[in-house]
Order: sequence, then structure tokens, then C-alpha cells
Amino acid sequence: MRKMSSLALLPCLLLAGCADGRRALRPDLPPLRERVTVRMVVSLLGPQARALAGGESLRPGDGLRVSVEVERKVFVYLIDINAGRPPELLFPVRPEDDERVDPGAPLLIPPGQALRLGEAPGEERLVLIAAARPLAPDTLPALLAGSARRGVLPPDDPVLRDQLKDPRLIGRQKQRLSDDLRRTLLQPSCVILQKELDTEGIALLCLSFRVGDRPSS
Repeated sequence: MRKMSSLALLPCLLLAGCADGRRALRPDLPPLRERVTVRMVVSLLGPQARALAGGESLRPGDGLRVSVEVERKVFVYLIDINAGRPPELLFPVRPEDDERVDPGAPLLIPPGQALRLGEAPGEERLVLIAAARPLAPDTLPALLAGSARRGVLPPDDPVLRDQLKDPRLIGRQKQRLSDDLRRTLLQPSCVILQKELDTEGIALLCLSFRVGDRPSS
């Protein structure tokens, strides 16, 4: 992650620019009236395999896997934030990656392999964005532009395809995610492993831990 004077600037980096001031969110889409809970489990792989609770000290090279469970179809995006490198989109990144999660079918990230921690020491934070609808490609341009998944399979629903091109929707998603990411990243640590989608159909989950030289315990 680039050096910055404040963590408050991180949402601007992720969203490729912040909105000027707070604007009222326009009711372009109907509010979500269902209660939809999203659960995230981050597991350490290997001989000491276990679910992480947050705040652990892990070693460079340790393998992690993220599992996401939902009660209703949602779309998820996983971001890695580390003080030693730029924010990185972990999922979806490959053409075969599908950001859709269906109820009763937990999504494993990455499928069939592990997320390997890098060598850079310091705090690391996994942030999961869950949304009732796919994010418009221009919502997180600094991250989604590098995903081979984007644009490979546009939604079958023509109404949804049009919505994802609507500049009002894109502006609303940017504003909302900017606010949520700012609040999340300003916290000294973050452990949100279960959350309901709000009326706008968005939830942010996160887990922070440290990468250092000490052995995992």
C-alpha cells in the first residue's frame, strides 16, 4: 500500500476518487426489504489449521482460505490491505471466478488453493464487500479494472445490465462504499465476521491480523 498521511485516504485510492461532500443517495433502485445475513470464516491452513478470530500473529507464507455463506444470493468482492503494498483485489480476478454466492453452497476463496501471506510485515486486513446486486464495473475502478472476470459474463437480466451502466447508480455505490471503507479502515482493528445486508443491499465484513516473524500459535 502506498505511503499516506492518513488511513482516511485509503477509500479514495480504492474508489479512484472521493465524492465532494456528502450527497443524498438517490432512490434509483428499490430498497432491500429482506433480511440477508452474510458470514465469513477466515481459516489458517496447515498443521495448525483453525478459524481465525482476529488479532493473531501469522508468519509470511502462511496459507489462508476464506469461506462465505449466505441466506440469499449475493455477490462478493474480497480486498487485501497491507501497509507494505497497494490494496489488492483477491476475488474475483480470473475469468472462471464467479462472484455470486448462492444459499446452501458456501464459496471458498480461492477455490482449491490457498491465499499465501507475503513477506511484508505489519497489519493485514481482509475486507469483504457483499452486495445484493453485482457492483458496477466503474464502482471500484482501481481494483476491478485488473480483474479478468469483469465483462466476461454480463448479467442475463437486461434491466440489471442497464442499471450497471447507470451513472447515478455508480455514483451512489462509490459514495456508499467510500463511507463504509473509511469507517472500517479508521478502526485500529477490525473483526466483523457476520453482518446483514442493509436496505441498500450492501455489507462490509473484515478481519485484521498481523504478519510478523513470530511462529503461528
